[in-house]
Amino acid sequence: MRELGGLLRGPVSIIVCSINLGEVHYTLARRRGFATADSIWDFFCTSAQVEAPTLEVTRSAARLVVTSRIPWADAHAAATAMAHGGVVWAGDKHLNKPGPWKRRDLRKLGMSPRDSRKE
Repeated sequence: MRELGGLLRGPVSIIVCSINLGEVHYTLARRRGFATADSIWDFFCTSAQVEAPTLEVTRSAARLVVTSRIPWADAHAAATAMAHGGVVWAGDKHLNKPGPWKRRDLRKLGMSPRDSRKE
């Protein structure tokens, strides 16, 4: 959480697609309970710009599903980043493979999703 907080307090604005925030919430709720999930939800809502996908972002995500063969939620993260000229920061293998989006692999920062399950 400390590493994530550092990223969110950095000089670059963070934009999160509401679909991906929902995915984080249900994953944390299953693994650690609703209190933790709600805490992370609140953290993102106060530290980042959370936005619902526009029709154009949704169409771009649909095209990414077909052309890059990535899951629907991951496609929304990539499409949102592309719409803003941003970079996807993810520990997800689908989002760190070659595609038309810019990416930064959080696994290289020691933030693997697998590691978070052990906490």
